[in-house]
Amino acid sequence: MTHGIGAIATGAIATGCAGGCSGGGFSSAAFNAGVFAGATSSSSRRRRNNEGTGSCCLLCSFILFFTCLMKMKPRTRIILTWFYVILGAVVATVLTFKHNARAKVPISPSDMRIVNQPSMMFCDRVELDCSSLIDYYVMKHEPSIDESKVINYTENVNGNIERDTYEYWGFYLLKGSNVKMSYVISDSIVLYVFKGDDGFNKWKKDVNCYDCYLKRWFLFNSGTAEYDIIETDQYYYVFSNEDQFVLPSKRVDVTFQLSRTRYVLDDVNIRCPNTFDCTVELNGEPQVIVVRMPEHSSFDSPVNVYCRPRVYMYFLLYALAPCVVGICVTVAIYRFTRLKNSSQRDRSESRVHIVSNDERLSGFGYGSVQLGPNNQSDAVIRPSSYSAAQKVVQSNSGSPPSYEQATKKEHV
Repeated sequence: MTHGIGAIATGAIATGCAGGCSGGGFSSAAFNAGVFAGATSSSSRRRRNNEGTGSCCLLCSFILFFTCLMKMKPRTRIILTWFYVILGAVVATVLTFKHNARAKVPISPSDMRIVNQPSMMFCDRVELDCSSLIDYYVMKHEPSIDESKVINYTENVNGNIERDTYEYWGFYLLKGSNVKMSYVISDSIVLYVFKGDDGFNKWKKDVNCYDCYLKRWFLFNSGTAEYDIIETDQYYYVFSNEDQFVLPSKRVDVTFQLSRTRYVLDDVNIRCPNTFDCTVELNGEPQVIVVRMPEHSSFDSPVNVYCRPRVYMYFLLYALAPCVVGICVTVAIYRFTRLKNSSQRDRSESRVHIVSNDERLSGFGYGSVQLGPNNQSDAVIRPSSYSAAQKVVQSNSGSPPSYEQATKKEHV
């Protein structure tokens, strides 16, 4: 049985004029101050817009860089790839381990419920322990509910409920169970019945959530109420003091008479009866764990469920697989870069004119240059003779000096 108290919330939001509201009137001083403030505000707004534009550009650059959408060196792209691979592997490992590492299942006297088993993929075995002596059962399939056999359990509770507060008691009930209540209260009060945590949590935030509860009673003085359970779940019985006037707290005395159905335990593989802990090996076959707390237990106690990790599965999924992905992406980047550089080199070489051995070159040269793939002697380009150069110059600008005259003048 779970128990708690809380304050009633209506979900309304109060609005008003903070610090008072004023109106009417015109003042020249106020007008001038307003104009000056408007000009200052406009100037500061322009500065903020410029700063915002620069910040936006910087943010866009960061986004483009970290998403590898901007031009960058292949080495930088590869480093970013491995950064994301390692980061993703670490985050996934931590989240998976945290999700499967530990869980708590609340259990009360006379409760019988199925424990949500951790993932068999990531858990090698499951260890369960409880501070009370309880029974553990492990089966291959989810057991059926025997509605013909019930056990009776009685719980007496009481409380003083102040104005605009509530107090609740909760039970985990199997399909086919029945709850009878006999109550004595000092004044009128409202009783709600909730199925599951979702509707109850919504009602806690807004008491006007009319589709959150299964049933509502207005109780006066004393009487009885009864409710049949049509679906297995956690059920909450909430007593709410919704008086609009300041009145003394209301005394509530309630007796819950539970007729509880049970699971059929015919196909049980492992039994850990009347013990604090139990270990269940997960060998790849689906297994269902059922826990039962005896009726004579005196207090509630959660069952702790621990998952012992399957190390090789973590290694395969979060170490080996990311490395394979990172290597594939790295090879793809390297090959694409080589292909791109090769195509650019081919385009640059296509602009160079290669002279064959049969072509004749004209002009003046001051050294011997060998062309052709075989470096043949007939491909040697030599400077023109003096007589040939003399004929060319005579045809363009008249008679040049003789060789002897030119050399004599040069030595002088």
